[in-house]
Amino acid sequence: MEGLNLVLSRALADGSCYDLAERGVVFMAIRSVDDRAPDAVSTDLFEKVRDLPGFGPDSKIATSVQLRENDEWSALVLPIALWPVSRDVRAALLCGELYLACVVRWDAWRDAMKAEGLQLTEERTGWTVTGPSKVARVDILEVGKLTLGVAFSGVSPREIAAGLAASLDGGDR
Repeated sequence: MEGLNLVLSRALADGSCYDLAERGVVFMAIRSVDDRAPDAVSTDLFEKVRDLPGFGPDSKIATSVQLRENDEWSALVLPIALWPVSRDVRAALLCGELYLACVVRWDAWRDAMKAEGLQLTEERTGWTVTGPSKVARVDILEVGKLTLGVAFSGVSPREIAAGLAASLDGGDR
């Protein structure tokens, strides 16, 4: 959440900010009016992110506007009102004066798992993660928590993959 907080604070102070949080994950924030970021600033930021290696039209985008509009997401991720960020940032997000977008490369989870020696198979009902000697199933609810957690809680695909690899190895890592 620290990287996310920094991007939000800088955008509130300077008008916009983006940061590559880790390989495959970018946070962008833009000062806005009624949830509408200025077109020129928004276009410029999205173009900068799309120019990063691996980011393109297949990347997944989740925004603070979507979080507020999708009540069902509150079962998967903390609502903005409970985020551990400054009061000014929280108020700006809730009032539509600050717009947050998280862009995740389409292969970020697969790359994170592969780096830990795991194979990720995405299915309609969740994920199957195969390690050297064990297999784990991640149900669709947990997949939702993980993917929205990247966008709105600063969850790291690399850290999750490392923890999963350790658990599949019986904690021998």
